[in-house]
Amino acid sequence: MRSPIVRYVLFQVPGWVLAGAVLYGLWPRSGLEPWIGVAVFGGWIAKDFAMWPLLRKSYETDVRTGAADLVGAKGVVRASIDPVGSVRVRGELWKARAEGPGEVLPPETDVEVVGASGMTLTVRRSEPRTANRSAPRGRRSH
Repeated sequence: MRSPIVRYVLFQVPGWVLAGAVLYGLWPRSGLEPWIGVAVFGGWIAKDFAMWPLLRKSYETDVRTGAADLVGAKGVVRASIDPVGSVRVRGELWKARAEGPGEVLPPETDVEVVGASGMTLTVRRSEPRTANRSAPRGRRSH
């Protein structure tokens, strides 16, 4: 597998070829000095390399999305997991099942996401939250 920067450069090559062909085709008719064409072409390539930091993440293959991105996140059981229920993780409700077979997790149990299959999370009981961290800012915990 090629590195992200190599994939990005290979993706830019057709644009460079097209820009070079257009500049080469316009050069005799425009009356511009050759160095101007070279400078424009160099600027075109420099623009692509300047964009790399903004686009790098989209070329990385190990980027996780959706349910897989939640592995390791903490959540709270909302509907009893017996064997399937729901949890709130990062402000979203997800279908979930317990990691241990036959394990029942009642509502308000603190959990950690340990896996994901499709749109269903696999969770296990985690350390309870402290009273200070469990209540959103500006609200009292009940």
